[in-house]
Amino acid sequence: MVAKELVDELKAKMRAERAELIAAARSLSPADALHVPTDAQGEDQWTALEQLAHLWEMERSYDSWVRAALDSNNPDLSGVAGEPVSIPIEQANEATVDELLARLEVERAYTHGLIDGLSLDAFDRTATSPAFGTLTVLQWLRSFYRHDRQHAAQGIMSHITLECFGLNRFITQESSGIFCIIFTDPGTLVDFRSCLFYWLSHFQG
Repeated sequence: MVAKELVDELKAKMRAERAELIAAARSLSPADALHVPTDAQGEDQWTALEQLAHLWEMERSYDSWVRAALDSNNPDLSGVAGEPVSIPIEQANEATVDELLARLEVERAYTHGLIDGLSLDAFDRTATSPAFGTLTVLQWLRSFYRHDRQHAAQGIMSHITLECFGLNRFITQESSGIFCIIFTDPGTLVDFRSCLFYWLSHFQG
C-alpha cells in the first residue's frame, strides 16, 4: 500500500510543474510560440504550440494506461492509447497558446479526479509498456509532472527571461540538450556557477 504522503506529494508536484509550464507558456509572444529551434532534431524541433499539443495527447495516453492497470493485472500496453485530441500536433501551429492551455486544463481536471478516486492499494498496481517497462500506477502518474518539466525545458521555457542576481539572462537550449545562459549585458562579470545553481534549483527540484 502506498503511503498517503506519497500521493499528496504526487499531486503537489503535478500542480507545481503545471503552474510553471502555464506561466511560461502565457509569457510567450505569438512569434515565440511558433519559433523553431535552430539545428534541433526530433521533438526539439517542435514549436511551443506543438509541445502543448503533445502534452495534451500524452495526458490522454497516461490516463488510458493507468485505467488499464486498474482494470487488469499488469496489462500489456502495446495496443492501449488515449482518445485522439481535437488539435493534434500536426495542427497545433494553427491554434493559440490560450486554446491549448484551456484543453490542458480540462484534461488535467479529469486526471486529478482519477487520482482522487483511487484507493491507496490501487497505486501499487502495474502495467507494462514496451518503451518504459513495468511501472506501478504511482510511477505512471509521476510521469505527468516529469513530462511537463521535460517539455517546458525543451520548448516552452526556452524563451523566458529570468531575473538572476538583478540581471536579465536569456535561457536557451542547444540541440545537445545542454542549457546555455546567454548574458544580455555584454561585458558584465558574474559568477556563472551561482547563476547555473539558481537555474537548476529553481527548475529542477
